[in-house]
Amino acid sequence: NETLTNRISLSPEQVEEAKEQKDLLLSLIKPELSACLDVQVKHWLQGSYKNHTLIRPVRKGDEFDIDIGIYLLCNAEVKGMSALDAKGATRNVLDWFASARPDTKLEASKTSCERLSYPASFHIDVPIYYFDENTRICRLATQENTWIDSDPKALQDWFYKSVSHLTMEYLSQLRRIIKYIK
Repeated sequence: NETLTNRISLSPEQVEEAKEQKDLLLSLIKPELSACLDVQVKHWLQGSYKNHTLIRPVRKGDEFDIDIGIYLLCNAEVKGMSALDAKGATRNVLDWFASARPDTKLEASKTSCERLSYPASFHIDVPIYYFDENTRICRLATQENTWIDSDPKALQDWFYKSVSHLTMEYLSQLRRIIKYIK
């Protein structure tokens, strides 16, 4: 059944492979990063993976992406941890992860994330945040060594609240429309 939705959607095999790689990455890097920085580390899936709006890359060889926010549960600024300290530690842990896996490649640092590629398939963007549970402050580490206000969970919560009145049929239609726009 060749529909536009089927042509732009990832295959079940692509989704399963990405899920397995994502799960493996998280199971190994969270405890390593936690030990390295001496803070509790959690994660939050975000972006099109979270919203079920991933699309198949337009050109052969292009990659789709998964966004996994890594959260340091502390107030990094109060703790004296710079944004570059957090990004650097995350980069070192990702480098350790990639060095044991020939199918992965650690890319150059991005302004607001680190990127691990699975060439000609997909990549995982890893932004690093700190979250202070007492003040509810959430800030993103940047390559300019600044912590900037950024809260993807709040945006996701807003989106869920905005669509909570939709039936599953209309929510599926909204997701298809988002994919078409992308």
